[in-house]
Amino acid sequence: MQMLGALNAQHEALQEQSRIVEQQIIELKQFNEEIDVLEKQKNREIIVSIGKSVFAPMQFSGKDNFFVNVGAGYFVRKNFGETKEVINEQLKKLSELKVYLSSEMDSLSSQLESAFRQIQNS
Repeated sequence: MQMLGALNAQHEALQEQSRIVEQQIIELKQFNEEIDVLEKQKNREIIVSIGKSVFAPMQFSGKDNFFVNVGAGYFVRKNFGETKEVINEQLKKLSELKVYLSSEMDSLSSQLESAFRQIQNS
């Protein structure tokens, strides 16, 4: 019975991780679309978040580069295309993680079914 509880807890943890990954994928796809819109909105005033629900107007020339966090607190200047490459790479990694989590959940589901049958037959 303890084994069944442990397997169930692992399955629930994987489901939660999968939900988080899916939410991150959705957010990155939306961000990718926003970058496309921004690329077409050259020489316009935009509203930019400067943190903690505070926004400021900014003149966006379209020539500007983005500062992209590449990990460990390091930021690198990237243009539109390079920024989209970073987003697409992150999407690829998250999609691969989603497939892995799904495979692990399927495996745990099989183990849960097997453990449940054993308990029923006891």
